[in-house]
Amino acid sequence: MPLENDLNQYVNELENHASYQKAWITHKKVTDSQTVHDAMIVEKTLLNNKRDLKRALALQNVLRIRAINSGYKVYNQKVNAFQKRMTELHLNQIKHLRPMNILSQRDLRHLSNLLAGAAAEELVNSRLREVQTGKEIIHNLLLPYPYEKKNSLGSNQIDHVIITTSGIFCLETKARTSKNGQYNVQADYDQIADQVAKHKESIKYVLEKSNNPVIINLLRRLPNIDQLIRNVVVFVSRTDDEFTLTDSNRYQKMEIDVVQLADIQSLLVKAKTGIGLQPDEIAAIKEEMDNSKQLQEEKNYQENVLFFEDQESTLTQKQVEEQLYHANQVIKHIDQINGLLGNYLQEAREWQKQYQKYRYWKKFYDQVHDFVDQDQYYQNHNSKRDILDKI
Repeated sequence: MPLENDLNQYVNELENHASYQKAWITHKKVTDSQTVHDAMIVEKTLLNNKRDLKRALALQNVLRIRAINSGYKVYNQKVNAFQKRMTELHLNQIKHLRPMNILSQRDLRHLSNLLAGAAAEELVNSRLREVQTGKEIIHNLLLPYPYEKKNSLGSNQIDHVIITTSGIFCLETKARTSKNGQYNVQADYDQIADQVAKHKESIKYVLEKSNNPVIINLLRRLPNIDQLIRNVVVFVSRTDDEFTLTDSNRYQKMEIDVVQLADIQSLLVKAKTGIGLQPDEIAAIKEEMDNSKQLQEEKNYQENVLFFEDQESTLTQKQVEEQLYHANQVIKHIDQINGLLGNYLQEAREWQKQYQKYRYWKKFYDQVHDFVDQDQYYQNHNSKRDILDKI
């Protein structure tokens, strides 16, 4: 039948497209950097583009990911209903056709925050490059951190380390949502204070273990190594270009500088009393930091997600578009097959009606055929009819 031929053709094409589909999202041990990379590819953003940076920093910065996620929800509904229908009709289910894992609201918030954080760090990077002062900059520096209680070394990641004549600055970047042009930094104090304290301890550990004569002499001439290292938290607003930071007293008591992008230059040129690093000392500290870098990747978090699990290499825009193409083709072929099945069922119902009529007339014929004398049959039939009429 032409209908069956069309049905087989669409089923084969559906199977082919379904076989190319990879899981939309999976939770696994990937780094924040990998997660941000995937989000940037799907969102089609470049963090070295000023306009893209602003979009990545915005509250609604994962709009395309949300749209694709919603699309896959529809995809899952169609797949589940289709496979159920195939079972009910006693047809073979499509082997490679399966629902996709979907991002939860928590996943979406996590992605949004990570992408905004990466955009904020890039803004800080750009601002640091604009500062006209002798300096060395290291981004995303991972240093050993001494856990004395466990008698072992861990690791600590610092967003930016800037070495200038004014000292060593450890910058921690935070993207936050301001309200009415203000942000209360007290809300983050407990977490941030603990985080930046580890930054300072990591730097101290590396310098105090150094065998470089320049660094050894530097530490001898300083009254206290703590004076050399300054912790800084840079707050970047996700909602306003200009905003005010409020309630920073606890940071000041712990000698943690709280600043915005515009404050970075004035901060870096303002040295504490007794600090004035020479060019050879700046170079030696930079070399010591580079030599002490941890080789392992940044820490992994359970919230990390990876798009299209079976990536052979780093995710590309082409891979994303191919997956979306196959998903759309799957939906298209499911609709086409459902249409054919609808036609098939309609024809089957017509055949069923015809068959029922056939059974009725066949029974009538068999009854009539059993009588040798047909006239006698009709006479008896009419007699019975008369009796019924009387009743």
